[in-house]
Amino acid sequence: MSQITAREDHPSPAARQHWLSERVLDWSGIGVTHLRPPFFLENFLTLAKTVRNESKFFFPYGKGKHAPVCGEDLARVIVGILVAPQAHRGKTYTPTGPQSLSMNEMAAIFGRVLSNRVEYVDLPVERWAQILAQFQMTPYLIEHLSRVAEAHQRGEFDAETDVVQRIGGAPPKSLETFIAENRATFA
Repeated sequence: MSQITAREDHPSPAARQHWLSERVLDWSGIGVTHLRPPFFLENFLTLAKTVRNESKFFFPYGKGKHAPVCGEDLARVIVGILVAPQAHRGKTYTPTGPQSLSMNEMAAIFGRVLSNRVEYVDLPVERWAQILAQFQMTPYLIEHLSRVAEAHQRGEFDAETDVVQRIGGAPPKSLETFIAENRATFA
């Protein structure tokens, strides 16, 4: 598993290393399939406290969009690949959720499902990096997350694919469903 930003010239050193790791595996001759998901729905669980206490969540993602994928959906895709590896050997897939949404659109969905207005607060990347440092994240991880945030702002995450349905055999979970399933965590 790689990431949606994996490419040779990405500003994030981690994204470049994901790209390089993909190439090493390709060169190995063992026959691999690369998965490049965007953000996961489960990432929203880290926001539960601010959603619950402040009716807000904070990210530096600007007006960019993405279609977060659920870990369960990704697991079904992996099983689909493992069951019939020949059909997927040498391919790269971007498994996504069903709909690419802006953070403001996601906040509106949170509000609808939780029956409480939820606001997305767009932070400057530099401020977000300062906040991450308070959580004792390594400079390497902070650099990666900052460059990924900028990539999100530029629209690099804005993709919708049929990978989950086609390979995983079921439609991807929506943000609405995920929030409803985790209502006790967010409310």
